[in-house]
Amino acid sequence: MRTILIIFTFLTLTSCRDSHQKPVSKNDRFELIPEPDKDLREAYEQQQKSKLAADTTYQEFMGETLIPIRKKLKRLSNKPGWTVINKIKTERNNGIAEYYYLKDELKKVRFLQNTDSTDKFAEYYIDNDSLFFVFERQTDKNALKNDHEHYKPSEDSLFFNGGTLIRIKSNIDREGLFTEAYRKEKQTRLIAEFESLKEQLKNQK
Repeated sequence: MRTILIIFTFLTLTSCRDSHQKPVSKNDRFELIPEPDKDLREAYEQQQKSKLAADTTYQEFMGETLIPIRKKLKRLSNKPGWTVINKIKTERNNGIAEYYYLKDELKKVRFLQNTDSTDKFAEYYIDNDSLFFVFERQTDKNALKNDHEHYKPSEDSLFFNGGTLIRIKSNIDREGLFTEAYRKEKQTRLIAEFESLKEQLKNQK
């Protein structure tokens, strides 16, 4: 009988020690952390959406105005069968312009210009003889040479609606980029460059 009591006591002590040392499973630990209240989470998300909707900058930059522009750009960017491609040397410093037609309508102008200090690449997208999108890429040769590892050329995507520049998207932060004065200056320059390229095409015919 004494032997049985000793064995029973030993088993009881072993069982208690194991229960104290048993690790808490990963799932058990997660269950100790309450999930955020769903209603509070949804209310916060709706509050953020309301703030964005009231933000005129958000409406201009991310609203539905850009949707038809992006659709037209996508159609022309998917390599359609261009009917005519004219390539001429322009009067602007060592510039080369390429004119892309669908049937008899000018749809895109690509312009490349190399100078001692900069390389410039631009594409002008046209609908009904009016700009709706421009992409510009400019490389500062000296900056590239001095910091080849970290230098990034400036790239601008410019969206037009009814002949008006409505959005500027740039890969480089520039002070005054979104001011009205900067936008008008950019709009005037781009339209003037585009008209100059069209005029030089006419002079070649």
